[in-house]
Amino acid sequence: MTELPQSEHPKEKLGDFMTTPVISIDVKASVQEAAHLMDTENASAILTTENGDHVGIVTERDFT
Repeated sequence: MTELPQSEHPKEKLGDFMTTPVISIDVKASVQEAAHLMDTENASAILTTENGDHVGIVTERDFT
């Protein structure tokens, strides 16, 4: 097994890479609704929420 490269900046946080506001959709939404939201927001990924909590992610790759 190969070792993963170490970050040059070990103190980087997830928030350093995310845009705000975070785009999310309810887990009960359809795939079409998620795709439409991603298109209108020009987002390559959106978080899924359930009862106000982030529980997953949908990415462009999920559609291919």
